[in-house]
Amino acid sequence: MGINKPARKKNLSSPAKTPSPKKPISQKKVFKEWYWLIGIIVLTFIVFFPTLDNALTNWDDPTYLNENPLIKSLSSSNIKRIFSEIYFSNYQPLHIFSYAIEYHFYKLNPHGYHATSVVMHLIATGLVCWFIWALTEISFIALVTALLFGIHPLHVESVAWAAERKDLLYAIFFLASLVAYIRYIKANQKIKYLVYCLLFFILSIMSKAMATSLVPVLFLLDYYFGRKFNVRVFIEKIPFLFIAVGFGLYSIHASAETGSISTQVFNLFQRILIANFNLLAYVTKLIVPFNLSAYYPYPENAVRDFPIYFYIAPLIVALLFILIIRSVKKTKIFFFTAGFFVACIFLVLQLLPVGPAIMAERYSYLSSIGLFLLIAFLLQQLIEKKQSNKTMVYICLSVYSLYLGVVTFNRCDVWQNSMSLWTNVIEQFPHAGIALNNRGNVYGKEMGQLDKAMENFNQSIQFDPGYENAYANRGIVYCMRGKYDLGIKDFNKALELQPNYFEALVNRGIAFAQKKEFDKAIADFTRLTGIKKDDPVVYLNRGVAYTQSAKNSDAINDFNKALSLNPSYAEAYYRRSTALYNNRQYKEALADVQQAASLGFKVEDNYFNTIKQAAEKN
Repeated sequence: MGINKPARKKNLSSPAKTPSPKKPISQKKVFKEWYWLIGIIVLTFIVFFPTLDNALTNWDDPTYLNENPLIKSLSSSNIKRIFSEIYFSNYQPLHIFSYAIEYHFYKLNPHGYHATSVVMHLIATGLVCWFIWALTEISFIALVTALLFGIHPLHVESVAWAAERKDLLYAIFFLASLVAYIRYIKANQKIKYLVYCLLFFILSIMSKAMATSLVPVLFLLDYYFGRKFNVRVFIEKIPFLFIAVGFGLYSIHASAETGSISTQVFNLFQRILIANFNLLAYVTKLIVPFNLSAYYPYPENAVRDFPIYFYIAPLIVALLFILIIRSVKKTKIFFFTAGFFVACIFLVLQLLPVGPAIMAERYSYLSSIGLFLLIAFLLQQLIEKKQSNKTMVYICLSVYSLYLGVVTFNRCDVWQNSMSLWTNVIEQFPHAGIALNNRGNVYGKEMGQLDKAMENFNQSIQFDPGYENAYANRGIVYCMRGKYDLGIKDFNKALELQPNYFEALVNRGIAFAQKKEFDKAIADFTRLTGIKKDDPVVYLNRGVAYTQSAKNSDAINDFNKALSLNPSYAEAYYRRSTALYNNRQYKEALADVQQAASLGFKVEDNYFNTIKQAAEKN
């Protein structure tokens, strides 16, 4: 990767001068090192190639793909729902819409989803190069930044995890918005480029709410290019700020309603300690990616007593802050890159606790660009300072890139399936309740090994007694073994921890029905219709309970509702045929059982013949 000869004319170690309002900041240069960028794209594809053979996992993939009614149709009414409804505690319509397009072509074939994610990561890598080139006009810096971004192991989670598509989407539009904004600055503030910037921002924030961080990054670009912070600079940001605040508040409201956000576990001082620790942890793992995990639990007993390194972290962050502020007199690059990194990751440093994990590798996807830009700049400075350093820099960069590539390639295999994923987490965090619970689900639902499933659920409850999912899943195993009272006891505990918990309610209702306590079963399913009024499974289960309690007309109404929500719901046709048969509507029952069979539902010959004979006699 060669260095442009004109690089010395724009030394990033010197403060940029304020541009004249009558002239562009610089003449537009042409990026000539396309062959290097193509090589980086090819290398990135190679290191992420193993993901193409991966399966879907049981971590949010079922919610976003397998069980998501919003992706099953590209009809105008369904698209309207995608863009108007909150789903899974988030409003991210472009994220969901991307799945709907893929489902149209791939159904639930995981290879299609993974291939799309890899291609999107390649696009993002190319945009990183374009953004840094537009920023610095130094090809070496642009290429090195893109290289580190493309092959870094911390980005595996965003690419290999199908449910985390939103990282890729929002990053692509985010970077496109930044390129448009730089063009706006360089083209004497031509308004069309600001409009492009705003449009890309809207697409980004409709993919993931973290795109709100674009607003402070725009101010950082103003600072980097030496713009005066006058009234115009602030007025032009008003539409961005308005959209960011609106989406941000809406997202917080959606998450808070479902219990995803909680400020009760840790006080403000503890959250500050966590945020500082996380900031340093992300930087450390980006420089030396080690002990990587899909899930990072809080330290044991953290609520009562934090480890000493949490108290040291704010001191280190404060020292770094002082050094960065002092560097402003000599160069803008340290302030800009640090500001970019912090701005893009600030919302997920757990100052406002979201979810059960202390940190997540996916959160570094976009913010890492700031750190990689700084590394590329420092390497470029070494070469400029002394040309004899060039060979050393290239050797070190090659070795480091080989290390990153190998780790990334191997890391992709960790995401091969649910078992490999959660076993890897448990190897590092043996007491992680969520990991034990999720592996228990693999043993129980996918492999039918109930003893191992029960063992994992018991351990999950032992190490995390406040985790409601483990109780609900253990309750299911008890019911599968015919121990309905023990199962109901676990469902009750899960509901005590998380009122209106869907899985606990629906399975408790089924357990009551198995015990022939139909009134209690119907009460649970009726409660569920207020929680998930558009879920056909709820109406199917209540319809079955009505059928079992000889309330066939009520059952038929529920099956009708289920089919109105999902016209291809084979089991609903089958169950409705039973209620119709009991109601002596034999011809209608025959039509339903034939429709169920045509949709792939296994119908026993004796049952089919019984209904057919009844229909022929009437």
